[in-house]
Amino acid sequence: MKKLSQILYQYRSNRSIYTSMLLQEVCFPQAAYGPTEIQKTKMLNGIKIVAARVSGALMTACTIMFQAGSRYETNDDLGATHFIRAMSSGSGSNSTAFAKLRVLQQQGAYLTCTSDRQTIAFTLRCPTPLFTTLKGYLMDAAARCSYHEWEIDDRRMLITGDLTRMPAEQRVLDLVQNACWAGPLANSMFCEKERIDSITSDTLMNYAALNFKSIHCAVASVGIPFEETIELAEMIDSRVRATSEQCHPQPCFRSGIETHDLGPGSDTWIAVAVRGCGTNNVNNLFRHAIVASACGTGNMTQGQHSLDRTPQGPNGMLSQGDLFADYGAFNISYADTGIFGVVAKSKAATACHVAYLASDFLANVSKLNSQHIEDGKKRLQLSLALHDEDSVKASQGLALQALNCTSIDTADKSIAMVDAIPNEDVAAAAETLAANHLRLVNLKTALNTLKENKTTAQLKPKIDVISKAKNLTFAPRCINFEINEQPNGVKRKQDPLSYIPIINPRSILPLIDTNWKKDEIGLPALQQEEKQAVRLIVIRRKKMKKHQRHKLWKRMRYRWARVKKNRRIKKEKIFQNELLAMVKQANEFSAEQYVSGKLQKANHTPLPTRWRHKRLPEFIIRQLLGIDKKINYKHTDVYKA
Repeated sequence: MKKLSQILYQYRSNRSIYTSMLLQEVCFPQAAYGPTEIQKTKMLNGIKIVAARVSGALMTACTIMFQAGSRYETNDDLGATHFIRAMSSGSGSNSTAFAKLRVLQQQGAYLTCTSDRQTIAFTLRCPTPLFTTLKGYLMDAAARCSYHEWEIDDRRMLITGDLTRMPAEQRVLDLVQNACWAGPLANSMFCEKERIDSITSDTLMNYAALNFKSIHCAVASVGIPFEETIELAEMIDSRVRATSEQCHPQPCFRSGIETHDLGPGSDTWIAVAVRGCGTNNVNNLFRHAIVASACGTGNMTQGQHSLDRTPQGPNGMLSQGDLFADYGAFNISYADTGIFGVVAKSKAATACHVAYLASDFLANVSKLNSQHIEDGKKRLQLSLALHDEDSVKASQGLALQALNCTSIDTADKSIAMVDAIPNEDVAAAAETLAANHLRLVNLKTALNTLKENKTTAQLKPKIDVISKAKNLTFAPRCINFEINEQPNGVKRKQDPLSYIPIINPRSILPLIDTNWKKDEIGLPALQQEEKQAVRLIVIRRKKMKKHQRHKLWKRMRYRWARVKKNRRIKKEKIFQNELLAMVKQANEFSAEQYVSGKLQKANHTPLPTRWRHKRLPEFIIRQLLGIDKKINYKHTDVYKA
């Protein structure tokens, strides 16, 4: 029996990899997917070019990246990068905004603009044969944007909407920089609401001319020939010129506080952060990334666990059965510095307890064992492999490596570098993080909110590391720091409700106990709901009317728009004529006539309405008073023609 089970298991395992009808023909493994061969060069004007060949990819991507993030904004142009992102769909030197949108949608391509505090990137994703035709739109967005004043006015409402619709995680991602850094790194990636109306076309043109320089530019492509990538880089030379190297002001780490009210019914976010590392040291960067992955950066949302809210360990053990608490580690790195920490989300009633747990975990991050470090390496390697499967992310990664003068190239090389790092070095990096002075990010108001909520959570006593920081204060719905990754758009499942057992009446319970129906709730009986044809006719009539309205709107929309336009023009002309009449009347005004008229009205004596107690007409009273000539009317007078 044991031998037979082994044979069956072997047959099933072999059958899972065979793709043909015959068992003897085996499908060979697929070639490496993603960038396989990297070609690099640097032009005389300073533009860095990177081109990667891929195997089996139908979509290509090309990225033009400038080292011109929000950290390079000054007091005169704060919020310029947010407007540049919004203006990436605007008109350029060779195409209008409408033509760009129409052609890209027809060809199945899209153009995106992303930025952070260090860089701003313009990326075109399109089918391989169409890149030569569509690369002009990428150039218009990156190096030849017109920044018309009327297009900026149209996008002010979009900028305001971005501030309103910003997800909580993305807002936390932005606020953490303001609290951790003093200096240019504290500049937000979003324009402040008070400065939206002050951004003009001259502001954006000056910012682009000052920061979009060839020496701070990198062009990277995935799936595009190296010669075409060089031709695209040569087109940028007409706009930007080589200048001196861009200096990075030395950032100052501080213990700041940033808060934001998300409104009633929202969650509370707390973050604890320490000084991290920059991208100038790749090995140190990989060590910190392994530590973050070993701590757990989120939920199990890969592969078959796309809807699984089970948190990655050991961070997930901090929830201790709290369904509303989530923990995650983050590692944010820039050219010369970075931050590392733990972010937590909870309800306002348990915010104090969650904050102490997060700070305690960060203070003891050096206690990660070898098994945790190995798990962190595997998680990091998986994320690097998934990163290279997307051509857009791969091209942006290559451009960022070129700007930072690093050479990681493909996922195979990065995975090998992760494997080459010993566990002792990772543990030493964790000890360095734990030894740093702890910076706590607090919420806005006092603990009175927790007293009003009358929470039952047992708070831990303060440990020595936390006692070095400021006192913790909390308020509901306030957000503070960030997590390391942007939201991926996957909606999380709602919090589970309390479980109510329902007993199936066809179960085995009646055979065991005859009184089981007294305290249990049974399922309803199976019934076939009858569908009435009358109701179906009503539904069809409504759908047909809706369909006819849509057809009528498509057919008549331009005619109706023309009629409305003519009406507006007619009303405008009438209004303008009224204004001209009022102006003419004002020009004809005479002060002497006005005064004489007023005096005449003041000295005027009204005629009496009665004569000798009889009501007579006005003309007769005027004759009786002698004002007018008296006329004798005779009844014998004959009318003479």
